[in-house]
Amino acid sequence: MEYLSKNRNIGILFAFFFLLIIYGFFGSYFGQFPTFSLKITTITHFHAITITLWLLICIAQPLLIRYKKHQWHIRLGQFTYFYVPIMVLGMVLIIRHGYLNGVGHMPQEGLLAFEFIPVSNCLMFIITYSLAILNRKNRLVHRSYMVVNMVLLVWTAFGRLNYGWLGIKDMVGAVTASAVSASLLLLFIIIADWFQGKTNRIYVTWFLIMVLITVFYYYGTTGIVWQSIAKFIFE
Repeated sequence: MEYLSKNRNIGILFAFFFLLIIYGFFGSYFGQFPTFSLKITTITHFHAITITLWLLICIAQPLLIRYKKHQWHIRLGQFTYFYVPIMVLGMVLIIRHGYLNGVGHMPQEGLLAFEFIPVSNCLMFIITYSLAILNRKNRLVHRSYMVVNMVLLVWTAFGRLNYGWLGIKDMVGAVTASAVSASLLLLFIIIADWFQGKTNRIYVTWFLIMVLITVFYYYGTTGIVWQSIAKFIFE
């Protein structure tokens, strides 16, 4: 198996992630084009457009390096300094929108517990992007954080899938299925590197972080710590 973190392959890997994300959001958004349901609001469109553009940027960046368009790579990277805050704003708005839609339709404790997943994903997105930019002069480290950044978006997309064919009919089960799918995807990349005689500590660290977040969702989000934080954020 060819080493996945080489520049010539990372664009292909990102394109694969892009297809997974489109698949994940197909039923809830992309498949409804051009006649969207009434549940799709302006905030939803804003979030979808900004995320899609981000995915295209992530695919374009390694291709610009591959075809020796280094100045365009730098300019596009600098553009993200202004663009990512706009995209994060879309994330915050859609998280708030999801919370408000859930108010009155499920117990408050369960709703606040569930919001741990989108909130933590948003924070991890910001952290991995920031670390990628801070390490932009170290190609391997920069690429690694961007790969994790994309895997986090795959996790979010997989959370929109219907897992009824697995016998999963509740929200907790769906969160588990999406978390396991994304974690296995990153684990596959870790194993692919391992077969090449390489161990990427960034991938391993973030794999463990994703597992810990899933475990905390099960056992910690109904506790006083997260419930207090969530109430402060949402109420």
